[in-house]
Amino acid sequence: MLSFLFVVALGQLPVTHTPAPLLQPALTFRDGTTWRTATRVGLSTSGRVLIELESEGEAVRAEVGRDAIVVMRADLAAAKRVRLVRALWPDRSMWLVSSIDAHEDGLALASRLSRTDDVEWSAPDFFFEHRLHDFAVPPNDPRYSGQWYLGKLDVEAAWRITSGAPTVTIGVVDNGCDPAHPDLMANLRQGRDVVDGDADPRPNGAGKAANHGTACAGLIAGVGNNGIGISGVCPNCTLRCIRMLADEGQMVPVSVDVDAFRAAFELDVDVVSNSWGFGQPIPVPAALALAIGEVATKNRGGRGALVLFAAGNDNRPLVASELYSLPEVVTVGAVN
Repeated sequence: MLSFLFVVALGQLPVTHTPAPLLQPALTFRDGTTWRTATRVGLSTSGRVLIELESEGEAVRAEVGRDAIVVMRADLAAAKRVRLVRALWPDRSMWLVSSIDAHEDGLALASRLSRTDDVEWSAPDFFFEHRLHDFAVPPNDPRYSGQWYLGKLDVEAAWRITSGAPTVTIGVVDNGCDPAHPDLMANLRQGRDVVDGDADPRPNGAGKAANHGTACAGLIAGVGNNGIGISGVCPNCTLRCIRMLADEGQMVPVSVDVDAFRAAFELDVDVVSNSWGFGQPIPVPAALALAIGEVATKNRGGRGALVLFAAGNDNRPLVASELYSLPEVVTVGAVN
């Protein structure tokens, strides 16, 4: 637990003790090749420590729990006074770890590990806000004639060349897909849920936001020429849904982002579609950059996968330190 209150009866007066980490709020850690400074500013409603992290001159808020992400040999865990929680990318020696010291949170742990020998880098497993990049006009018209965006893409000219093939697999990283959707069933194959750690990527919750991943999957590879619903851009391609985003408003840590790309790696998808982004402009965490790079260069037998990210609907400049500027990422935007 990151913050706690001891109440001891000394006569009628309670005595409180504040954990030492909160008394030294500003700490630095090495996130990949970059040293960063994070400042503790309080506690969140979830009980995690609230921190501020500088990004492009702005203060970005996040939360930190007990864990950190580290690149080091697994056999060094005991010497570094950490427990291995799980492997994030074992062939790159990237691990999720926690301290054996109950008073050391993820920020203090990452700061300590960043300064020890035989550790390449270490960063807290930050909980960042994630945001769905939704559609201005959702594809809710069951008729093909209502899909005006396909006309804008001149998709029929592309279909004269190819409408895709089942051997091409697109991984949709989002908040899950409905496996019973009649316009997706024929193209969907087994996916992953890296939020709950199982093989059932169905969305949770209700409302429009819960259908975001299903809508994205339909636009990508909804079955065509079946007399129902819509047609996806690649109606003969295979879909695998990876549920990475939890219920609306619920934060997930960077390690889960990494898990999503690990799933895309293990499923060996050809394309990774991401219609989501962080709620604030943040420097891309080194752990996520490593995972994206592995998928982009090693999938498909070493030929690499295409990693796509939507630029979002915030009408703001994208800064150079964000994930959109990674050389392995194709960022897709639009105007008007």
